[in-house]
Amino acid sequence: NNSNTGAEQKFEQAIEMSKKLKGKKDKNQAAIYTAVGRASAYGDKDLGDPSYAIPLLQQAANLDKTAPEPDLYLGMNFLKLGGDMGGNAYSAFNDAAIRDPKFAAAYYHMGLIFHAQDNFEVMDMWYQKGIAADPNYGPIYADYFEYWKNKDVNKAKANLDKFVAVSDKGCDVQYFQADY
Repeated sequence: NNSNTGAEQKFEQAIEMSKKLKGKKDKNQAAIYTAVGRASAYGDKDLGDPSYAIPLLQQAANLDKTAPEPDLYLGMNFLKLGGDMGGNAYSAFNDAAIRDPKFAAAYYHMGLIFHAQDNFEVMDMWYQKGIAADPNYGPIYADYFEYWKNKDVNKAKANLDKFVAVSDKGCDVQYFQADY
């Protein structure tokens, strides 16, 4: 069901149920809000509802001060609202990295912002921080491959090999190998 309204009704039901849980109420609510934000973050700009998800993710970040995921999905939702929200997205990704300096996804998404601007030096700086945080985080190598494939086949191949080494051997890996 691609209906945002239908999805939001289900999310509201889950949020109400989480309020009735005993124990770590704040962490449970943060997890529900984060799940809503994750559902909105993925897919193209027509999927999800960033305007609905953003306030929930901000609440999740306030309820759980250590988890980086609310900030990651917050940044992704900001980007769905358009390029003029890049500064907000960057701040959210940076907050995720501050919460967990080993969270490579935060550095990767900051790098993607600069990849979109064709700013290799800043993109490379964030990707290198991501690799230092977690050398087994494959999406960085995949994006390096995409960056280099039409510029320098040797660098593209080196990053493809790194991506293959750290990734599950699925369709993505076969696609990149065929693309090379």
